[in-house]
Amino acid sequence: MLSRQFLFSRPTVFLHCAILVMVIVLTPVSAREQGSMKEVDRSIRLRDYQKAVQQLQPYLELNDPQAQYRMAGLYRSGQGVRKDTDKALALYRKAAESGLADAQYALASLLEKQSATRRQMDSVIKWYSAAADQGNRLAKRRLSLLMKRKQTASAQLVNHDNVFSAILINNLDQIKAWIEQGVNFNFIDDKGRTPFMAALLSRHEKIARLLLPRTRQLDTVDDNRDYPIHLATRYGYHFIVESLLNRKININATDGLGNTALMIATRHDDGGMVKLLLSKSANPAIKNKKGQSAPQIASTLKLKKSLAVFRQQGIALPSAKQQYARTDIDSFSQSIARNDNLYKSWPLIHIASLLGEYSIVTAQIKQGVDIHSNDDSGNTALHRAAGKGRLRIVKLLIANNIDIDAVNTKNETALSIAAAQGQRDIVQYLLTQHANTAIVSKKGNSPLALAIINQHPEIAALLANQKLSPASIHQSLLLSLQQQMQAVSVSLIKRDPLLHFTFEHHRSALWYSADLGLEKATRALLESDKVDINLKDSDGYSAIARAAYRGHDQVFHMLMQKNADLNSQTNQGNSLLMLATLSGNQRILRELLKSDIEINHKNKAGDTALIVAALQGDLQTVKLLIDDKADLHTRNKKERNAYETALESGHNETAGYIKEQSGQLFKLFN
Repeated sequence: MLSRQFLFSRPTVFLHCAILVMVIVLTPVSAREQGSMKEVDRSIRLRDYQKAVQQLQPYLELNDPQAQYRMAGLYRSGQGVRKDTDKALALYRKAAESGLADAQYALASLLEKQSATRRQMDSVIKWYSAAADQGNRLAKRRLSLLMKRKQTASAQLVNHDNVFSAILINNLDQIKAWIEQGVNFNFIDDKGRTPFMAALLSRHEKIARLLLPRTRQLDTVDDNRDYPIHLATRYGYHFIVESLLNRKININATDGLGNTALMIATRHDDGGMVKLLLSKSANPAIKNKKGQSAPQIASTLKLKKSLAVFRQQGIALPSAKQQYARTDIDSFSQSIARNDNLYKSWPLIHIASLLGEYSIVTAQIKQGVDIHSNDDSGNTALHRAAGKGRLRIVKLLIANNIDIDAVNTKNETALSIAAAQGQRDIVQYLLTQHANTAIVSKKGNSPLALAIINQHPEIAALLANQKLSPASIHQSLLLSLQQQMQAVSVSLIKRDPLLHFTFEHHRSALWYSADLGLEKATRALLESDKVDINLKDSDGYSAIARAAYRGHDQVFHMLMQKNADLNSQTNQGNSLLMLATLSGNQRILRELLKSDIEINHKNKAGDTALIVAALQGDLQTVKLLIDDKADLHTRNKKERNAYETALESGHNETAGYIKEQSGQLFKLFN
C-alpha cells in the first residue's frame, strides 16, 4: 500500500487519486444487491472471523452501514483483526450517522464506557436517543436509566460536609450548581441543623433564600433550641420570615429560653419585623421563662421602634410599676438550671454575657466573681459577648479590666471570634481598645484571615491595615484573592514583604489574581517590583496562561502590556493559543494571532490549536484560525486531523466547514 507521505509528496498524486476513484466505482457488489448480510453473519456464528472480515471488505468500500456496524464489532472485540477501539468507534459513528439504529446503540454504549466529561455524556445520550426513536428497546431502557441517574447523581455524590462547608464560605455559585443538579438539601448535621439553617446562622441570606423552597424541614429545632423562624428573625431577614410564615410554620414556637420570634424581633428593636409578626397573628401575651412578654421587653429596655409598633397596633403596654423588673441573679440562675445542657456548666457570667443580660453581668461583677474565668472551651465572658455582638457588655467587661487578648483552647481571642462571626461593631470597638490583631489561632489564622474566610469584607477591610506578621499578611493576601475581596487584596499587596514567595503548587499571588480575573489586584501586583511575571506553577502555568485558559481578556491584556512571555507553554506543551482556544475568548485569540506566535504549535499529544477547536466544535474559533492560515492537514498522535476530530466528536457542522476549506485533494482522502 502506498504511504500517505508518498501520496502527498509526489507529482503523480492526482494519478493515484484517479486510480483510487476507479477502484471504488468498479467494485462489483454491494450489500443492497446481495440483499442481506447472511453469509457474513453465518461466518461470525461459526467463529470464522477472518472469513467474515474478507466478506465484509467489498461492502465496506461502498460505505455500507450494515458492513460498517459488523466490522466495528470485530474491531471492538479483536476477532479476526487486531483489537482497535478507535477504529470501532469510527465505523460505528459512520453507520450511526447513516441512521442504523443498532449502530447508534452500539456507539452510545462504547462512548458511555469511555465518557469522563459532561460533554461526552451528552453525546452518549444523543445516540441512545436516536436509537430509541427508531424503536430500539435496549436503547430505550438504557436512556431511561441514564436520565434517572442524571437527576439523582448529584445528590448521591455530594458529601453533606461539603454542602455545609460551601455554605460557611458563602460559595453561592457552588450551591446554585448543586441545585441545578438536583441535590437534596433535606439533611441535618450533628448540631441538628439543616443547610437552610446553616445559611441563616452564617448570615448568607442569598443562599438561605435559594434553599428555603428546597427545604421541607422548616420546623427543625437545633441543639440550641432554635427554630429557623428564630434565626431568620434574629438576623432581620424579613423576606425569609414572611416566606416561612406563608409555609404555615408555628409562629409562636419558643426557643430554649422560652422566647418567641416576636420577642426576638422586639429585643433587636426591629420595628418592621415586629409589625410583620403581629400581622401574621404572633401572640404578644406569651411570656418567656423569665416572665417577660414582648411588650414588657420593649418597655423595660425602652426600645422606641418596637414600642411605636405596639402602640400603633393598640397593644397595651405595662405601666412603670408593672414593668418587668430586671431579673435578679437567683431567678436567672434557676431559669438557666432548667437548660443547663445548653451551656455545659459555664460560669454564670459567661451565660449572661452570651444572652445579653447586662444587669446580671453588672451584678456578678459587683459581687466580685472572677471576671477572667474560663469555661470548658477556654472562653472568657468577653469571648461569649463578642461572638454574639453584645457591645454594651463588651464595653462593661473591658471597663472592668478583663484581659482583652485572652485566648481560648483554639488560641482565639475575642477579636478573632467577633471577626469570624461578622460582628463589625465589636471589631471596631476592640480595635479602639488596642486589641492585638497579630495573634493567630492554632490553625494559623489571624482575625483578618478569619474575617476573609467567613466572607465579611467590611471587617476584613478594617483589619487589613492593622499590625500583622509578614506570614499573616501573605496568608491573608492569598485568602482575599481566593474570596475575590479586591479592596482587601490591594491593601495587603502594598504591605506584603513576602510577595515574591509562592503558595501551594508553586502558585504566586499574581497566578491567583490572573486565574480569577481580578483586574484591580492584578494591576496592583504588576506595579510591584517583587513579582516575577513569568513564574510558572508546578503544572507549567504562568499568570498569562491562566488568564488565557480562564478567558479573562482584560487581565490578559494587562499582562501582555507588561511583556509577559507569549510563547509560554504548560508542562503538557499547551501554548497560550491552545489555552485561549479552550476558553473560546475571541479577544484573546485575536490578540495572540496578531503577535509573533507559532499558530501550528503541537502539544505533547500532537494537537494544534485548530484540532483543539475542532474537538470542542467551536466553529467561530475554527474559522478564525483557518483565516489565519492554520494547517488543516496536521495530524496528532492518534493520526487524527482537525476534520476527523470534529467528525468523531459529533460536531458535523464544524467538520463540514473544515472539509470545505480543505481543497479537493483532502476530500478524496477523507
